[in-house]
Amino acid sequence: MPEDVEMSKWRPTKSGNLYVIPDCHGQIDELNLILDRILPLRNNKTAKDTLVFLGDYIDRGKDSPGVIDKLIKLKKTYPNQVTFLLGNHEWMLLSALGRYPVIDLMMPSTYSMMINNGGDATFTQYAARQGVQIKPRELSQSRVLSFLDTKHMDFLHRETVEYYETDQYIFVHGGCDPTKPMSEQDLDTFIWDRSLYAFCKKMASKGEDLPWEKTVCSGHNGDGIFFKRGFLMLDASLKGKLMVAELNSMEAFAAYWGNKRLVKENIKETLVKPSLIKRI
Repeated sequence: MPEDVEMSKWRPTKSGNLYVIPDCHGQIDELNLILDRILPLRNNKTAKDTLVFLGDYIDRGKDSPGVIDKLIKLKKTYPNQVTFLLGNHEWMLLSALGRYPVIDLMMPSTYSMMINNGGDATFTQYAARQGVQIKPRELSQSRVLSFLDTKHMDFLHRETVEYYETDQYIFVHGGCDPTKPMSEQDLDTFIWDRSLYAFCKKMASKGEDLPWEKTVCSGHNGDGIFFKRGFLMLDASLKGKLMVAELNSMEAFAAYWGNKRLVKENIKETLVKPSLIKRI
């Protein structure tokens, strides 16, 4: 019955939900499990739902092209309700294609960085879609890149943003300086920074408040949920799960890799013991 279908959806607030999904890394089954629970997004007189993706859609997982297919479909269905951040893995791919300038001239080639950080799986998957089995490390860069889907690359280049900001939140893949205007900061920080996360853990260990007003919501670090008032890190890819959080209620679910059911997760203040913070 329709009532049962609606009851199965996860809608913590009646007036509209703010869903956030961090680093997918090609885990299409887990992403579908989450989307089945929160879609369709509502957009009516009483409720408007919003969905923010924090970047890193590709690499490591079993179907990065499938994840991009899903994102493209979401954008067509909900053009004004879904936001996609640029992750460092998308940046490496687009930079290898010449669509982004290299940030640091001392940095190794973005193609080799991607290959060594799960990108070989992504390239293999795109080639397989054309019926070709490849070993990316045994082919030239130009040959490997030739198997990429141009429409997918156009989507990643055109539709991803460096950051997203609301009255209450700052969404960024990696980090930022929350005490400064976002427009005055650089892409390198947004997609690569881990120092903000380290600073927030240090402040938590000391029991001190964070010196900014808005809550920064990020991914990129893989450790699992870390929350201190003013900062929320949601990437749990190193723990073998994909998170979805609803920020108005501060509730969350996890899709564990290989598990066909979502598991409720608690978003609560993370306790950090002072002894875990090393001085250097």
